[in-house]
Amino acid sequence: MPKVTVARVARANKRDEATTSTVFTFGGTDTPAWIKHSSTIPELKTNRGDIFVLPALFLAMRRGEDLELSDAVSAELIDNIDTVQDIYVTWFPEVFTKVTVSAPASQRNRALRSARGGSGMAFTGGIDSMFSLITSRTTPTALVNSTGLDLDLARDAVARETRARLGRIAAVTGTSVVPLSTNLRKIVLANDIRWGEHSFAAVIASFGHLLAGTMDTFVIPASHSYLTAIPWGSNPLVDPLYGSDRLRVVHHGAAFNRARKTEAIAHHELTRTEMRVCLKITTDENCGECRKCLRTMLALDVMGALSNSERFPQTLDFALLKKLPAHHPQEITMMHDVRELAVEHGAAQRYLDAIDDLCIQWRNELDGVSLESAPDQDPGGTASRIRAQDP
Repeated sequence: MPKVTVARVARANKRDEATTSTVFTFGGTDTPAWIKHSSTIPELKTNRGDIFVLPALFLAMRRGEDLELSDAVSAELIDNIDTVQDIYVTWFPEVFTKVTVSAPASQRNRALRSARGGSGMAFTGGIDSMFSLITSRTTPTALVNSTGLDLDLARDAVARETRARLGRIAAVTGTSVVPLSTNLRKIVLANDIRWGEHSFAAVIASFGHLLAGTMDTFVIPASHSYLTAIPWGSNPLVDPLYGSDRLRVVHHGAAFNRARKTEAIAHHELTRTEMRVCLKITTDENCGECRKCLRTMLALDVMGALSNSERFPQTLDFALLKKLPAHHPQEITMMHDVRELAVEHGAAQRYLDAIDDLCIQWRNELDGVSLESAPDQDPGGTASRIRAQDP
């Protein structure tokens, strides 16, 4: 019977940089998978299968082939994977098939979670992660950011700009930045697995497992609220199941929708000077023209915060807003949330009219389109075009 296999995890050190890697074998081909990171990150000595098991799981489920790992996987994570599969097969029965996952035996040891005490947060400096950083009860010890996800591996200059911006955020908040790079997103996309809808939290959680020698908690900022949670690649039902005996994975911020998150941080200095939400990959700046920029600008403007922003054009272009095409049914819900903000903050009628007209336009464009059949957030690769990670 065909199967997906994951070779032993290897580590290669080269000066200040190290590469942790494995090989996914399926369909008669070998596909190298890797995460590059600082050589100061300690190497895991046990249960190294934790690092790559989650993206490999999605490959196996998509192919309907059993998954076999050469390295041990934490007992708790193995247990959780069974439930993860049940959820995704229920959500996407035409996409995923439940498979058997086998790995060398691992001893259960939850005491490992208290051995380090550090915490990490997946961080881009967008609304979700900025909200989680600003409102979290405790500041994470590390902000984890990877090229190859939001940032294209081929765009070194943009990556440097982004890392500089994240460094400024870390300096203000008293934390640090852990820069990574990976080809895991490229692998899942190449195998007909959607990024936003299916797999992005699984890949992000892999970073937490890589760093489990320095932290016992890893935070994934929520994409949606509990009220509007939909089958998605990051979800309050699934993300905590990506944890292990030594790493707790926390889904943070789902009590707030995107508009309410924007409201909570609108007047914070970091929002004014450092936030980036843009879909374009050619610069670390906000373009002020894509759907995420315009929706964020609209929310900031109805609260009187746009005119003080250093990251966006300080005047909203209503003509550009009117031209926005429909992208996903969830966009209508998000725009209604912004409308609610506009009413509460006493925004002028033209804002309400613009939102109402846009929602009517989108409903017409999306007539008959379900959440499951809506165009994927990421229909191809990451180079030379607008990316779309989430609504």
